Amino acid sequence: MLKQRIEYSSPLDALIAVTKRLSLYENRQHMTSAEFFDRYNRGELSDDREMIEWAIDYRQFLGLRQEVESQLQETRSLEALALEALESGPATPMTQDDWDYIRRTLHENHRQRKADRP
Repeated sequence: MLKQRIEYSSPLDALIAVTKRLSLYENRQHMTSAEFFDRYNRGELSDDREMIEWAIDYRQFLGLRQEVESQLQETRSLEALALEALESGPATPMTQDDWDYIRRTLHENHRQRKADRP
């Protein structure tokens, strides 16, 4: 039996879905996913289909959680920058130098993000 591939609209939606699946495993096996994963990696549990799927789902959970936490941190950083801008004093008209600086910074950040991705 092949697993169905489901695409989610956001990493948060995917995280919620995989968390629900983990909860089902945890209720059936009477242990947390973290405890399971530790024991599974030490070879204390069988390699039956359910254990393998649980391990795959838990690895996916860890990756998604990290991605969502990273996005949340970026959002907090953006909010802090916006608040700083609002509190920095009266607004001034944008100059061509301002726009050039913004474009350069965006391009540099984009290149850096692309370089950081696997």
